[in-house]
Amino acid sequence: MPSAARVRKRLSCPHGLFPHPRLRGRRSSARARVVERLAARAAGPGDLRPGGSRAGALAPILAARPDVAIVDLFLKGGTGLELIKELREQAPQIDVIVLSMHEEPNYAERALRAGARGYVTKRESTTQIVEAIRQVRKGRVFANPELLAALAGRMVGQAVAHAADPMEDFKRSGT
Repeated sequence: MPSAARVRKRLSCPHGLFPHPRLRGRRSSARARVVERLAARAAGPGDLRPGGSRAGALAPILAARPDVAIVDLFLKGGTGLELIKELREQAPQIDVIVLSMHEEPNYAERALRAGARGYVTKRESTTQIVEAIRQVRKGRVFANPELLAALAGRMVGQAVAHAADPMEDFKRSGT
């Protein structure tokens, strides 16, 4: 497991969530509280690199080569999904976690299909966000249990809907 100092140097947040001296006064109070708590737990505010737009985030992330990039789904000048795909193509060693206000499974599914390794809602505690970073760095996929259950339910429902006979897939594969 990397040291706290290494995590501080290796965490990038392209959607501008983390505090920056010029941005602190422009954030809502709820968002500012989450930012401050997460920054205090995961890294020092001066070590985090905010972005704000897809175009403005990609180059600094690629230059810094952080261990983890935290991405919002909605960015100026594009989507977080586009950014995730670009990061997967250009820097597959960077783990991506989506931090989103959307709790619906379809958003998480799209993010994970694009290449994100974790999906955390902004309503989650900072403890959960830090846990997401730790789990993703261990090579695991992270989302809260309710979201994972909803995604699994959708997958099972889709599989049943696609095959009239559930054994049909086994028969075709020869197992």
